[in-house]
Amino acid sequence: MSALSVVSNLVPKPTVLRHDTSVVPYVILLLSQAPYSKDFEDYRDQFSVEEVSRYESDQYHITYKITNNTDYKWNRITYEIQAKKGDKLISTKYDSEYAWVVLPHNSALVTARLPYLKEADDWEFSIVEIRSDRF
Repeated sequence: MSALSVVSNLVPKPTVLRHDTSVVPYVILLLSQAPYSKDFEDYRDQFSVEEVSRYESDQYHITYKITNNTDYKWNRITYEIQAKKGDKLISTKYDSEYAWVVLPHNSALVTARLPYLKEADDWEFSIVEIRSDRF
């Protein structure tokens, strides 16, 4: 046995650790949601919605001003608009604006593009969800 083989047997071989990587996406998802996100339902009464303009052509373009009276920045609004004639529901549209942001104690606009319905005499806008991430 040579001196080199004796020395090489004394030097420990590196250990390769293998981890189950299938849990990594779930851990990232959990960390991205809590504890920083806020539940919109806890702040719903601190938001107001006002129609500011309406343009009619082959579609309706209705712009709403959303006022945020909270201390937090909110983004990614999801909303529902119901077209009505009197008390009768004619149509509904559910949509999201992922690039939308409203700063604390401020307002932001969102424009909904809706099909032209000549029989509709009222459009009701309601916020379904808004996210607040880390701020």
